[in-house]
Amino acid sequence: MVDISHKQETTRLATATATLLFSRPETHTALSTQTTAKGDAVAVARIAAIQAAKKTSDLIPLAHPSLNITGITVDIESFSGVQQGFTHAVLRHGEVVSELESSKGGVTVRATVKCQGKTGVEMEAITAATMGAVTLYDMLKAIDKGMVIVGARVVEKRGGKSGDWVWDESANRLVRPEGIAEQLGRQGKVAGIKVQEEGEAALSDVEQWNEGLAPEFAIMDEVEALEKERKS
Repeated sequence: MVDISHKQETTRLATATATLLFSRPETHTALSTQTTAKGDAVAVARIAAIQAAKKTSDLIPLAHPSLNITGITVDIESFSGVQQGFTHAVLRHGEVVSELESSKGGVTVRATVKCQGKTGVEMEAITAATMGAVTLYDMLKAIDKGMVIVGARVVEKRGGKSGDWVWDESANRLVRPEGIAEQLGRQGKVAGIKVQEEGEAALSDVEQWNEGLAPEFAIMDEVEALEKERKS
């Protein structure tokens, strides 16, 4: 286990996603109408994701335990038809043997974990997102036995020595936004990178997501930004 005793505690955040693709259109209907045999699949998956984030060090041998997690949010959004462009290819000996497209719909789990500590929470976020997807599989497998979990990755990381970054889905690459959390809007919102013509800050997709986080997340961001402004 890597020694992090020399590091200073800072505010850290990570967001990860995982997507469960359906193989039958009826699965989306059952999920959205809460007619599954095991009950409210979304509620159960959300709790499972939160528990998984807190249990990460028990599951991953060299992950640091007892991180000072200050907040966890889990957003679960289902989609039908081809609303999202996922195509999952199964490879065997370098050849595609089957493909599963998102034409039957699916559900995406997005987990954000925040802490005040000496190491990041990327593993906690991706563990939460994937366990949420696994739990949804368990809740829906009686209806759809051909589902597949795809697209598990960290899509945002903030804080720490390596700096902030987000994953640009459209360009399929990591980007480092400049000026994030350096300015505050009138209502204490983090200003975006681009500026609209009328002069108002335009929030990026990730920042729009962060706006929906728990209130304590926003408060901590505001305090951190004000502290940076004071030091500069």
